[in-house]
Formats: sequence, structure tokens, C-alpha cells
Amino acid sequence: MSFIYLSICTVQIYLSIYLSIYLSIYLSISFLFSFFLHFFFTTHFSMLLFTSFLYSFIEQTKQNFCKAEFLPKEFSLSIFISFLFFFLFHFFIFFLSFFFLSFFLIFYSFSFKFQDDNSASAFKNPATSCDRMRNDKSGYYYYYYYYYYYY
Repeated sequence: MSFIYLSICTVQIYLSIYLSIYLSIYLSISFLFSFFLHFFFTTHFSMLLFTSFLYSFIEQTKQNFCKAEFLPKEFSLSIFISFLFFFLFHFFIFFLSFFFLSFFLIFYSFSFKFQDDNSASAFKNPATSCDRMRNDKSGYYYYYYYYYYYY
């Protein structure tokens, strides 16, 4: 009795450790992949933004060099809109890539749980099969049959 209880506790501890490691690995992979997407898109976009900003700055400086105002209001508004668009794009890519990828990996990993018993699954446990539990002498049904009919 104590051996069975100890083995059940050991299996539960092992499964909880395995599942926590499994989920932490998948979440860390999704987090790293979202960081990769985030920095890939934002660096390319920031390079484009910087070159367009530099080009427009040079053009506005050429046009307004002889005038009294050096930077007009339209130019500062365009800078504000471009940086606002840059930050919105930045957070949009980061959060969407992180959330969609993490949810996809979680649902994909737990979809193995709902497969049939004959498939190769990461969550496959031969002890949960009904035929195995009925036929095995060390199984769940035999333990209760032995306990109720012999004690």
C-alpha cells in the first residue's frame, strides 16, 4: 500500500516537473522568436525611417536655407507622425508575434493530448489505456478488486 502510494506520488511529481519544463521551453522559444521578429522588423523599418528623415531634412534645409524659418510646422508634424507610426508598428509587431506564437505553441503542444491511444504522442501513457488497466495485475482495477474482496 505504501509502495503504491509512493509510486503514485513519484509519478505525479515527475509529470509535474516534466510539464513545467516542457511549457517553459516552449514559452522561452516563443519569446525568443518574438524578440527576433521584433528586432528584425523594427531595425529594417528604423533604417528606412532614418533615411527618409535624413532625406526630408536635407530637402527642407535646402528649401528653407534662405528663409527666416529653418524648420516649418509641417516638417515637425511629419516627424511626429512618422515617429508615432514607428512606435505603433514597433509594439504591434512585438505583441502580436509574442502572443500569437505563444498561443500557437501551447495549443499545438496540448493537441497531442487529444489524439487516440495508438498514435505516437508526447502525452501518451500506456497505463491509461482501458485494456491495459483491466488486464494488468498491478493496475488500478486489480488493486480495488483485491482490496474490497480480500479484506
